[in-house]
Amino acid sequence: MKRPIEERAPWLFTKWFPWVFFSSVCLIASAHRLILGEGSFNNFTIFAFSWKHLVADVNLYATSPDHYDLYKYSPTFAFLMAPFAILPRCLGLIFWNFANMLLPVWAVNKLNVEQKKKNLILFIIFIELLSSIQNSQSNGLMLGLILGAFALFENEKVVPAMLLICLGFYIKIFAAVAAVLLLFYPRKLKSIAAGAVFLIVLGALPLLVVSFGQLEIQYHNWLNLLGNDPAHAQNFSFMTLMERTVGLKIGDLFYLIPGILLLLAPLARIKH
Repeated sequence: MKRPIEERAPWLFTKWFPWVFFSSVCLIASAHRLILGEGSFNNFTIFAFSWKHLVADVNLYATSPDHYDLYKYSPTFAFLMAPFAILPRCLGLIFWNFANMLLPVWAVNKLNVEQKKKNLILFIIFIELLSSIQNSQSNGLMLGLILGAFALFENEKVVPAMLLICLGFYIKIFAAVAAVLLLFYPRKLKSIAAGAVFLIVLGALPLLVVSFGQLEIQYHNWLNLLGNDPAHAQNFSFMTLMERTVGLKIGDLFYLIPGILLLLAPLARIKH
């Protein structure tokens, strides 16, 4: 009778194995992209140049000859890209991919489940993470921040949990929905206060390199882009699916409002 895999390969279920495996794959994938050349990691190019544009007082949200798409993240994210942008391009890309690959590993390991289940979760998400870093995207960071916030809430560490949510908000706004987690844990007022402080402090971080007036203009440009972004016309969102298949062209709010209501619907089950 064949022995169970836990006996044949016990190292698969150790805490260190995902760190070694994910790090090795990340290094190989990054090297592959560097060999393919500049055009193969355009997302990182956009992110890196956002820091350079920020300190040069260039509109972050205007088209640029430095890359092939618009920058759509916050001024704070542009500031936080500094450690990756000031490095030589190859090192910057490698460290950026490591951040996106390993933050989810850290977050999953913070969950209150046995190591075998943690490793199973990591291998389930592995292909998506690999695809993300092959395109130098920020999806790994978003996963790590939101899942890490949940794990910290579970361990009653509400202040660092709110820090992760606020960091996620300044990368991609939808991370703010993770703040709904605070409703399920004690010390709600402390969580809300911590979140308000982190939002202000993180939002003001670029003031270390630009003036208040310059930062105000960048935020105005960001909000203007978010309010007039036609990007979903070129992707595979539900909005685009409806436009292409049934010819339904309506405003984004007709999708967003039902989506928000569906998200909040479980909260009506207060007694649970």
